[in-house]
Amino acid sequence: MFDRPATFDLTEGHVALLRDMRVEWDDMYAGAPMISCRQPYLCGPASEVVAHLAGIEAGTMANSPVLRQVYRVHRETEIALQIVLSTGSFAPGRYRRKDVEGFVWEAAR
Repeated sequence: MFDRPATFDLTEGHVALLRDMRVEWDDMYAGAPMISCRQPYLCGPASEVVAHLAGIEAGTMANSPVLRQVYRVHRETEIALQIVLSTGSFAPGRYRRKDVEGFVWEAAR
């Protein structure tokens, strides 16, 4: 289960991942834009892209703590995307939830 924090630090790394996301059209029901599940990033597999942006060497990927770190950053893109869409800004910084569900964010003051 992924935690829904009250605050979140949007980093340059999160922004770089969002800018590299592969957006496609899903024709199910009425249709909607979506991030590709098969290849969420344009320049390669999720684990390799996240590891590269995090400065993790490819040879250390078999290390379980490293894999957990890479997955955590990849998983955080959900909140990062919510922040960017909610605020209309890609500015790194600390943000806080404005609603209970955690879909509306604002810059923390």
